[in-house]
Amino acid sequence: MTDLTQKLMERMQSVAIPAPVPRLEKPQDDARWSFRMAAAVLHSFQPDSLRPLDSSFADLKCWRVFQEDMVPVAGGFSEGLFTLSLISRREALRRLGTRKAMQLALQANPHRVQTPLQLLFEEYVASETVPPADSMSYAELTRLASLVDWLGDLDPTLPDAASLQILLRQKSVLANFEHLVIENFVGRETEMALIRQHIGALPPTADDTIGRQQLQQWAALERTSILVIYGPGGIGKSALVGRLLWEHTQTRDWNRIPFAYLAFDQTSLLIESPYTLLLEMADQFDRQLPYIAKAAARFKERVSHYQQQRTALAERQKFQETREARLSNVQDLDNQLIESFVELLLHVTNRHSLNHVKYKISALLVLDTFEEVQYRDRESLTGFWRMLDFLQSKATTMRIIICGRAPIGDTGFGNGMLREMPLTQLEPPDRVHLLTRLGVSNTMVAEAVARQVGGNPLSLRLAADVIRKDKDAADESGIKGLLFRVDEQLIQGQLYTRILEHIHNEKVQQLAHPGMILRRVNPDIILNLLAPACRIEVESMDEAEQLFAELRREHGLVVMGEANTLMYRPEIRQAMIRLLKQDKFSIVRRLHQEAIYYYMSKKKAELTERAEEMYHRLALGEDSRWTLDQRWMKGIEKSVAANQEEYSDEMLAWLASRMNLEVSRSVYQSANISEWERNITRKVRYALSELQTTQALTLLSERPERLADSPLYALEAKVYMLQKKLTRAWYVLEDGIQRVLESSNRGRLAELFWLQAQVALLRNEPEQADALLVKAEKAVEKAEDPTPLLHILCHRWMLRQYSLSASPPSKQELESRIDKVISACSLEQQLGGLDSFVVALCWTIVIRNYGKRKLPDWAGTAVNISEEMLTSENLRGLDLYRKPWEIDDQDSNYISEESIA
Repeated sequence: MTDLTQKLMERMQSVAIPAPVPRLEKPQDDARWSFRMAAAVLHSFQPDSLRPLDSSFADLKCWRVFQEDMVPVAGGFSEGLFTLSLISRREALRRLGTRKAMQLALQANPHRVQTPLQLLFEEYVASETVPPADSMSYAELTRLASLVDWLGDLDPTLPDAASLQILLRQKSVLANFEHLVIENFVGRETEMALIRQHIGALPPTADDTIGRQQLQQWAALERTSILVIYGPGGIGKSALVGRLLWEHTQTRDWNRIPFAYLAFDQTSLLIESPYTLLLEMADQFDRQLPYIAKAAARFKERVSHYQQQRTALAERQKFQETREARLSNVQDLDNQLIESFVELLLHVTNRHSLNHVKYKISALLVLDTFEEVQYRDRESLTGFWRMLDFLQSKATTMRIIICGRAPIGDTGFGNGMLREMPLTQLEPPDRVHLLTRLGVSNTMVAEAVARQVGGNPLSLRLAADVIRKDKDAADESGIKGLLFRVDEQLIQGQLYTRILEHIHNEKVQQLAHPGMILRRVNPDIILNLLAPACRIEVESMDEAEQLFAELRREHGLVVMGEANTLMYRPEIRQAMIRLLKQDKFSIVRRLHQEAIYYYMSKKKAELTERAEEMYHRLALGEDSRWTLDQRWMKGIEKSVAANQEEYSDEMLAWLASRMNLEVSRSVYQSANISEWERNITRKVRYALSELQTTQALTLLSERPERLADSPLYALEAKVYMLQKKLTRAWYVLEDGIQRVLESSNRGRLAELFWLQAQVALLRNEPEQADALLVKAEKAVEKAEDPTPLLHILCHRWMLRQYSLSASPPSKQELESRIDKVISACSLEQQLGGLDSFVVALCWTIVIRNYGKRKLPDWAGTAVNISEEMLTSENLRGLDLYRKPWEIDDQDSNYISEESIA
């Protein structure tokens, strides 16, 4: 036997032989039911630690016995949590039969996971009762419904499942704001009184004797300003709003104000499409008030009709006499929809007392997290403000509250539209009260800390957390080692640094600091980005997942995001980043660079990954415009804009030219001219869609210089045409023609001649108009796309049709030319390559006078030709001559330029 063989034999003999799987002393079915009944009294469990009801089966693993009965807990899979399937749970609870048996079953797993549903179940088993359903929050009611699903037919004293579902629907509106209701709410009596005064509500009470006072207050309601509550992150805006709404869900029916709570971090709410807000409001009122179901259904049908009409306008299926009429028609549609909503509000606010006396109540709209949309172009929000203004003018009992981080200022609808209320720091006694309720028991210490950190509730909570983690951290002089005379955000950063010091795992500490430069983290980011960049040794994905799980437990530091990702809390992150930039600038720079490389390495970048890459590029601020252009992706705008305070003016100028972002106009004073033009083009288009011609001219006058093929000449001329300042429009077009002649952009030149011809017609100079159309025709006669040529020929034909010009060629010659050009087009062009409106217009003209042929099926519906079309149409088919961003930006415009201008 060779030495190698001998070693192999010895090694084989040294390996322990696995113990045989114990044979079941009882039938397999008994073991399964023993585990089922143990799991039936647990909301969730870890399979490896689950113990059966019968200890004789303790050596078995539940995986082997009833694996088919286990369901992963939503959001708990990474922690190995499972729950028993509903069918198996019901059967197992019936086998247990009594609450006493269920109590004994609970004893089999004394170290069970304590979830809110688990606590409710155990309270029921111990006391034989559950809290009244009417007094429950939506989350509590959801848990009670689950309990009834488990036990409903075992206990007739439990609420009926059907009635619970009705109550759940009514209270589902609470789910939108219940997360705002925090424990240890203190102070704010003055602010609460101002808000109650604003909405016309007396303080909630069970005393019916104040009913007459409340009715009198509602009867006196008149239109009032929108209340804007603003303040920095952590100051308590959400807590204040949550407190207000919660109060009014706890009052008696007659005193309960119907409300809609809309948070702009909801993806379904599109502020550029205000009808989405009306639709959500109607849905919330419908859920609170079952008796308005028919009225709510009618309104939803009206929304569907409204969407069809808006689509028709955008696609030019309807033609108006003038540009102004087309724009006014859009606003009329919006106003008609708001009036329909006001009709719904009448059902919401009209009430009948027990003796059938009619009375009115107020209705409340809360628009929260306004900072999520406040960053957008001022002009793009005009439709939103117009909607609120019109709504308040029609529904005087409607009360509106907006909450955000910054004041709003000018909306364009007068100074009286808004009443802004800054939410300031807590009063000194309330600061001490809050610290005391948060566990700082020594009053003198609490007073010293309150003086030291100020009255921002977030700062006070952080300070209390520092003291809870380290009893020696503070004395009667305050928190030891905390710098004085620094701003609020830096105080929060210092406090959070102290909290981080108490994280026992040093690697988790480093993941948070300086790892907080990243906005999001998951196990792969830990292993392949954070660990190498922070010089942390993480050897495997298993270790990365373990660190991720530990970081996840730091609830004050992170919140759970999508796809098993943690997001660093933004209100803390900004303070920490300021400290990091001051103390560890080189590390900050390296982390930004490493993050860029990491996200670039992704073979197929999703929107989330590209948004993170672009955030790090803009925060670093070292890339060229060309690189930024290449890496940009539509759909990441909102995510990237969320951190604009970290970007330099140069990066802001680039970003605001790519997306709907309002920045200080000083940012563009020395910005690249092409970026300024792109930004101004979008803003002017928005202004024109709302007929804000003065604002459009203010924007256009910011800078005098223009690129050779600038789109601004045409836009500025259209503004003056809307204002009927034809001489100004003429000279703008003259300047534009001279400038565009320096470029090779023949389509832009044709557009300016086209508009100048319209000005000539408005000045009653048809022959000059025809001569200008000839120049436009020559500019595009050799164009690859014949659409603009055909459109020009059609307009020359119309000049003769309405006897506005007698210059050659004749109508018949123009018809022949139109016929020749369109017939020479390929079938592919005729079917979809040409502008559908121009195709239909051409065939209408040709067939009208060539009666032997009929309009082809693919040509579309014949156009109703009118003289007004000569001065209200844009020249079609110019996309080839526009910059790509003009088309991209127009796609997301409130109403496209083709439709409005």
